[in-house]
Amino acid sequence: MYIPEIDAPFIGISKSGSDYVTVTAEEYTRCTTDPSLCTVSSPSYPMTSEAHCSVTTYVTGNMTCALIESDKPPIRYVHISGNHTIFSVPEETLVYIKCDDPKSAHKSLETTLILKNMGQATFRPGCTVNFPDGTKFLTPALYPSEKIDDSKLFQLLTVYSIPKNARIRRFYNPPEENLSHLPDHKDLDVSFRMPTIAEFKQELLNPTKTLVFVLKATLFAACIVAALSLCCCYWPPIECA
Repeated sequence: MYIPEIDAPFIGISKSGSDYVTVTAEEYTRCTTDPSLCTVSSPSYPMTSEAHCSVTTYVTGNMTCALIESDKPPIRYVHISGNHTIFSVPEETLVYIKCDDPKSAHKSLETTLILKNMGQATFRPGCTVNFPDGTKFLTPALYPSEKIDDSKLFQLLTVYSIPKNARIRRFYNPPEENLSHLPDHKDLDVSFRMPTIAEFKQELLNPTKTLVFVLKATLFAACIVAALSLCCCYWPPIECA
């Protein structure tokens, strides 16, 4: 049996297609899993007729590598990255594909695909790709979505929408003080009333409260004078001098 002699197991081609690089298995894994950490140790080569046969075979689709005799049958190679698959098969291979139907959760879509030589294929999300020997792989499914127009949560968000351009200010909360030493407001007598004749006599006979008595007496006399003046000026039978 003759199989092609691969001179570059892993390669990377520029977006313009004018250059390429050869990479190791470790570099290939790192570049495909985390592109931000992708580094290569080999220089870039121009895409000419003198390029590696692995590159020209991939670009032209025709085998350009030399054949060597081997007792081992060639094996199938499949690299899966999300919905994107890179394959290399020694012979035409018919694969069976079964995908979820996006229009119905209880139905599926089925089809077949023939893989030839080397190439790449992009499958729909939520598909199962089966090979004749029982080998299979799955493609990532889309995130499930559900229409919630009639749900209570949607109505609540409609009524209580999130305010925009709002600023939240935190008010200063002074520390609570112990006010137990203050008397209860219910026990305070804040009402004002005119003193009686007996209270006048008591205040008059108490020397320690003479000043308070004089102030109260003056206030009482001023109230009486103001009342008499109003009666004298506005009462019809009384004439003001």
